[in-house]
Amino acid sequence: MLKIFKGIESYKSHRGACVTTGTFDGVHIGHRVILKRLSEMAQQSDLESVMVTFDPHPRKVLFPTQTGLRLLNTIEERLERLESCGIDAVIVQPFTLDFSRTSALIYVRDLLVGKVGMKKLVIGYDHPIWKKSRG
Repeated sequence: MLKIFKGIESYKSHRGACVTTGTFDGVHIGHRVILKRLSEMAQQSDLESVMVTFDPHPRKVLFPTQTGLRLLNTIEERLERLESCGIDAVIVQPFTLDFSRTSALIYVRDLLVGKVGMKKLVIGYDHPIWKKSRG
């Protein structure tokens, strides 16, 4: 059964976590490939499979006057779709302007590793953390 946590601070792994992070709007086939890999890697390493997602969508916070963003799912619908993906937990991190100022280093080192207990990270090749860290 999928466990849902409100915010990174509310989650603590007892055996370590294999983590993915992103908005995952629509939970489409590409997302499902990442989630399957997350689950497989977690099982192979005896870790919990954990997704960190955001609510509201980051673009709604960063660009509140833009009207072109149309989401495929509400957060409730997204969580419902995630029930069938075979992961252990979802952390719904409130996305605020203050949170948006968190650097990739702080996000990964202090929050994902320090708070969530991340031992492995599964993300797509075009994930924003990757883009920022390369820049």
